[in-house]
Formats: sequence, C-alpha cells, structure tokens
Amino acid sequence: MTKLLIVVLMVAACRGHADRASDKAVTKLPVPTKLPPASGSNIASSTDDHAAEIDNEYATLRAMYEAPAGATPCESIYLAIGAEQDAAKQLKRDSVFSFVAPKADFMTACGALSPKTQQCLVPSYQSHHPQDCSGVTPPDADIAKLYKLRKDLEPPKEPGQLPGSN
Repeated sequence: MTKLLIVVLMVAACRGHADRASDKAVTKLPVPTKLPPASGSNIASSTDDHAAEIDNEYATLRAMYEAPAGATPCESIYLAIGAEQDAAKQLKRDSVFSFVAPKADFMTACGALSPKTQQCLVPSYQSHHPQDCSGVTPPDADIAKLYKLRKDLEPPKEPGQLPGSN
C-alpha cells in the first residue's frame, strides 16, 4: 500500500511539473536548431572551459546574431546569413544553409514579405523581441525563396547525452 501511495504521489508531482512547463511559451528563432559538427575547429580544443566549448559549437550561429545591421531588415537578414557562412568557412565547417538566393533575388523575395515579417526574420531583432515575433511565421514557400536549411544537421550534445535527445 505504501508503494502504491508513493507511485501515485510521484505521478501527481510529475503531472503538475509538466503542466507548469507547458504554460511557458516557447519561441522559435528563424535560425536552425541543428548545427554542423564542430570537429576540425581548434577554438576550444586547448581548454577545458565548458563555456568556450559551447561558444565553439554555436560559433556560426552566434555570427548571425552579431552581424552588422543593414539599411533595411532584408539587408540585415542577408548580412546575418552571410556572417554565418563566413564563420563556417573560417572554422572549416559546413554552413547551416544549403541554399541562399542571390542577393538581388533575395532582396526582391524578402521585400514582398510584410514589414513585421521582415523584421522578425532578423535574428538579433527576434531574440530581443520574442513577444512581438511569436506569431510571425511566414509560409515555408516564402522562406524557400530566401534560403533553405540543411536537413542533415544535429544539435550539439552535452557530454553523456544520449543520441536523439535534445
């Protein structure tokens, strides 16, 4: 009887925790959550500093957030993507993008999006304005005119993390 009571209490506690966790809105950024492996890069290999290892894993995506602002949101998006591609090349990694439209085509397709959508596609803007951008999701067909993300990427794993768990 005691074991049954313990099991019931544990299930109730877990259910309450899951309900509270689901109340929090999750905001997806318009950047990939999967990354190329960081192998071949020496940024963090000489140190055991965990933070440096994480920075190394996300270096190409960080470059998108640190890219300079353009004259328009569309130019800012284009510069952010270019910063990711430059960082990937410098670190001898594959870019997270399998396709990026030529600049003229990119600017035309991006310019056809609503001003709010354009702004919310800028990584640095979206990261600082999650509530403003939470409901802004352009159709996949519109994004496909701008860029395509690689589909074969995996997120970095923490030491001891099982494959397939995020």
